[in-house]
Amino acid sequence: MEETAYTKVPVDFTNTYLSHYNLHETSLPEPVDRLINHLAQPGNGGANSLFYNDNRFPPSILRTKPRLSETPRHQQDNTVIKSLKEENNSLNTKNTNLKIENQSLRDENTELNRKIEQLNANAELRLQRAEEEIRMDYNVEHYKNKELEIKINDLTKSLDNSNHRLQKELEKSKQMELKLEELSSQHSKTMKANSLLVKRSKELDNLLESTHQNLFEHKKECALLNKWKLENESMLEDYKNALGEAGLSHIYGSGGYSGGRTPLKDFLKLLKGENQELKAENKLVNRELKELKYELVTNSKSYISDMEKKETKLATLEDQLRCIERLLEEKKLESSNLKEEKRQLCADKLRLENDKKRLIDETELKQFELLNRTNLQIKEIRENYESDKYDLRIAYDKLQEKNIELQAEIGQLIRDRRAAANSYYQRDPRINNIQSRQERSGFDQLNKKLLAVAYVTGLISGLIISQQEIIKLIGVKNGIAPFLNCSSNLKLALTSGKANAHEMENEQKYEIEEDTIVQVMHTLPESSVYCTGSNFNNRYCRIRNLCYHPKQKDWFIVRTNRSIFENLPADSDRYKKPLLELSSIDDHPYFEWDYTEVSPFDENLRNVTVRYTSSTHFMFKRLHPLNIMHNLHDDVLNLYFHIKKVITRLDQNTDLPFNLNDHRIQFLDPYEGTESTRPFQYLSRHPLRFTSFLHQDDNIITCFRDAIVGNSQTTKWYQYGFIDEPQGPVKNLPNGLHVREVAEWIIKRNGLELGWDEKYPINPPILLDKLTDLSVLDFSETELIVILSRKSNRIIINEMELAEKLTGVFGYKTVFVRNEDYSFEEQIKILRKARIVIGMHGSILVMAMFCRRGTVLIEMFPYAVPSEDYTPYKTMAALPGMDLVYRAWEAIPIELNCMAIYQDTEVTVSEITKLVEEALLESRKSVLFNLYNKNYWAATIRPSKVREIECVEHAEREAGTLWAKWKDPWGGVLVEKWSVLIGNDGKEYTTVSNTSSISIPGFTPGQTVRFFVRAISNKSFSPWSDGANCRV
Repeated sequence: MEETAYTKVPVDFTNTYLSHYNLHETSLPEPVDRLINHLAQPGNGGANSLFYNDNRFPPSILRTKPRLSETPRHQQDNTVIKSLKEENNSLNTKNTNLKIENQSLRDENTELNRKIEQLNANAELRLQRAEEEIRMDYNVEHYKNKELEIKINDLTKSLDNSNHRLQKELEKSKQMELKLEELSSQHSKTMKANSLLVKRSKELDNLLESTHQNLFEHKKECALLNKWKLENESMLEDYKNALGEAGLSHIYGSGGYSGGRTPLKDFLKLLKGENQELKAENKLVNRELKELKYELVTNSKSYISDMEKKETKLATLEDQLRCIERLLEEKKLESSNLKEEKRQLCADKLRLENDKKRLIDETELKQFELLNRTNLQIKEIRENYESDKYDLRIAYDKLQEKNIELQAEIGQLIRDRRAAANSYYQRDPRINNIQSRQERSGFDQLNKKLLAVAYVTGLISGLIISQQEIIKLIGVKNGIAPFLNCSSNLKLALTSGKANAHEMENEQKYEIEEDTIVQVMHTLPESSVYCTGSNFNNRYCRIRNLCYHPKQKDWFIVRTNRSIFENLPADSDRYKKPLLELSSIDDHPYFEWDYTEVSPFDENLRNVTVRYTSSTHFMFKRLHPLNIMHNLHDDVLNLYFHIKKVITRLDQNTDLPFNLNDHRIQFLDPYEGTESTRPFQYLSRHPLRFTSFLHQDDNIITCFRDAIVGNSQTTKWYQYGFIDEPQGPVKNLPNGLHVREVAEWIIKRNGLELGWDEKYPINPPILLDKLTDLSVLDFSETELIVILSRKSNRIIINEMELAEKLTGVFGYKTVFVRNEDYSFEEQIKILRKARIVIGMHGSILVMAMFCRRGTVLIEMFPYAVPSEDYTPYKTMAALPGMDLVYRAWEAIPIELNCMAIYQDTEVTVSEITKLVEEALLESRKSVLFNLYNKNYWAATIRPSKVREIECVEHAEREAGTLWAKWKDPWGGVLVEKWSVLIGNDGKEYTTVSNTSSISIPGFTPGQTVRFFVRAISNKSFSPWSDGANCRV
């Protein structure tokens, strides 16, 4: 509620009017009566001290010396008493009239104030309605514009796709045309070759015909020769016969054969020679004829084969040509369709743009008209308000004039009463009896009551009186003083009775009841419990209808025969140990939690008032809410992954890991909100809830429809020694990339940019082969030396000397960061720019999780405290993926005093400088250098199942040898080797191959071998493949 702004005017207590309360009656309200009685008590300031402390009441009024009276004492007493009684009666009458008139004036003032408040409320309501109408109209038009933009974008995308597809089709058409030209050229070449073959065929036909002719002539000659031979042989035979008959004497003579040549002998010899020549010529002709026949047959076969091949190829080319022509026609048709579609899309886009422009113009016109109409309404409301305000101001001024008149009358009454009292005191210097002192005391109390009532009346009439002024006037140092301070903190302190009003403000800010209803339930809803985890330490439970009883201070569930219980401990072990722990910290009795089971038919739980909240609540306890390290390490980091696991619905902003609207956080520890509570607000858009939410009313039970009790241990890297071992790192350290995931998410929520090494996928901006100086590997944003300073304990005594030395040596600007000076978000912004972070052992060192990779973290320990005893930040820096370069500085000797951890220390600057130099060198040579050679996102992937195994048949494969090959698994896995399981003759044995193939001899030829294959990558095995059968 807004406070009414009153005008501060000076108050003259001598003229302050009496309120409508009758001082002679006990009908004062309790606060006013308590104030007046307090002022009237002895010791709280008498009349002299009261008026002496105010310069407007001179001491002479009350300290006037008494004078002797010249009249007899009893006459004077009777006269004075009588006059005082009459005067008192008249004053009572006037006081009663004034009371009545003041009451009426106060009623009028109250009515006027009520009208003013009503007018203000109506004006504000009308303004809110007008603004809401404007906002709704704007949202409607904005939504329409968004829809149009989406449609235009879709059409643009489809048009671009069509253009891209058309471009591809045109390219394909060009390729087909080029191929067609190539085929045409090949066809022309084929036709030329065909014509040459036809010409050659004709030549061969002519040659064959001439050969046949020659052969025919040779045959004729051979026939003539044979005929001539036969004729000669017959003639010779006839001649021989004739000679035989006649005898040979006339040939050889009577003396026998003389050995000389005779004509017949020569003739026979000649015939024999010609016959041999004819035989030889006949053989030659036959051989030539055979050769010609063979050549003719061979040429004919070759010609026929070539002709058949050419005809086949020609037919194939003609088919391809026809197919290409058909495809070209189809592509031309499709291209024309695409062009038509593109033209239509362009027309639609133009039409939509025109519609959008028209709608925007109409929207702007409507908004302008609505704005003008709203402005006119607002102007009218303001004019009416000013008119009503002016009328009320006139009435208020009239009321003030009447108040002034009443103040004057009251002041005159006070002066008359004081004068009467003084005249009574001054009548005899020997007035010291008890009755006179009682009367004097009565007058003092009356004066104090008048003053107090004047003060109260001033408050009622709207006059502001300062705290110092009223204390100075009435001498009150408590009681009324807090009411004069109108600050919100004191108001909260008075209304709530809490000493820390700032906590009350936080509670009011957090406690928003938008998802909670309070109602009377005839029967409480039944409950069910679903737990996850194998033991007391890692278990968390999701409970439907979990309730809290404020009077019993106990959590309970309503159990019926329909309740469901999953993964709870066995009934025999159920009550040996609590159900779960409310934190990631193990084995601490503070975090043990369990519920009580109740029956819904208990009369004490029937028709009860229930505060029922419907949203999902994550419930846990904090160990140290004022410590940022415990909040982040114990709670926030683990709760992030706990929520990420349970809340699967994504936010509208897909960069967020889960929907921030679906859940709330309910703390079960007795602490309220602190500055260190800030990180929890990044886990939900709803305000945080504390245990004060459960204790608002002892008669109201609080029930949660969906409660998830407990926390995860995903990112816990340190244990504090609550179990049977000293504090130190946990056995199974988490992945540092999980810590960085939460840090980077908070960084993005603060509007800060992530570095190239923090984005996905990683894309290094420079190449290592061009490096000449390792300092260029430093991120350009990291330009600060941050000293994490402290104010209460563990102070670095010579931190200024340390800062000057570091700046002089390394050239970075040095800044000091303290929890008391910077908020959580401001610390993140500074640490994102840090190249070197130095601090004494303390919780703020955990903020180094927000630093860039390669940042140097120097943790200093107080004198005589060993660094190996406290290693939470050393462990954090060494987590895989964090990549912080850590160094510890300590001063010896070791002290056995456990309080040494809190003492201040003067550090050795030269040693710190040397540590920083070594750490910077390691940061550049190891961490930053490796950023360009290592992909932090890449993980060891389990290979997929081997598929497509083939048996290899080759001429070089020997009988009885198994040859097979297969394809690599898909998914980007680099396979190191392959394991092959062979089952043969009822036996199994395994072999290893370094390639995706095998060659195994020694089998029986013709045998069928069955085998299985799986891939091996970095000690990770794929499933066995399906069985393959190969015949060897």
